[in-house]
Amino acid sequence: MVDKNAAWLGSFNVSQKHLPRSDDGESWRDTAIEIRDTDLEVLDINFNAAWLKQRKRKISSPLPPSPFRFNYTRALRVKQREDLLKRIKQAKDTIWITNAYFIPDKHLLDALVLASRKGVDVQIILPRNSDIFFIPWASSYFYDRLVKSGVRIFEFQDRVLHAKTLIIDDWALIGSSNLNRRSLHHDLELDYSLQKAESKKRLRDDFLNDQKSCKELDLKEFEQTRFWQRVIGGLLIFLLARWV
Repeated sequence: MVDKNAAWLGSFNVSQKHLPRSDDGESWRDTAIEIRDTDLEVLDINFNAAWLKQRKRKISSPLPPSPFRFNYTRALRVKQREDLLKRIKQAKDTIWITNAYFIPDKHLLDALVLASRKGVDVQIILPRNSDIFFIPWASSYFYDRLVKSGVRIFEFQDRVLHAKTLIIDDWALIGSSNLNRRSLHHDLELDYSLQKAESKKRLRDDFLNDQKSCKELDLKEFEQTRFWQRVIGGLLIFLLARWV
């Protein structure tokens, strides 16, 4: 946030790797949003609370409803996680996910499978190659159950996918949150629920455009050629449960 007038948030890091190849970067695929012309007081208050560890700070009046989604306390993490599961379970038409580190816990996995079986269009874009080399292996542990339930999985090719976005019907989210245990239960994250119709349309268009750089997962081919990747991924999830 700059001068309480503008804020930027999303999946990008302050790193050369995120720069275009023309600027000697690796052209990582990220999604971010710039927020202007809105009241950013709630962001300022919550940033200070998180930064200064003022988790018991008394606020003179309740914070106004905000499209920002904070998670710097255990209560907030529980709230955001429960809200996400509720939205997935109540989805009627669409669940489109782009995520760099997709290692769902049982509740999230069950919710996605159930939504797909109910006829919701569940599509997930994930990295074929990651900056953390074993993440695609860990993600692949869940592919069999997801695809057999009707979920379509697309693997982003050629460059690192680092974006974290979520579309559930008319609700859309951009931020830093991963769909893994570490992010949902431990890490400090910030997300934003898009408010403008044109922004939501842009995110949907970006999702469809990203699919052009993807290869859709063929479960039969996957089971034949990447069996050990899935086995190793499952072992890593068991050994590193708290960290992935």
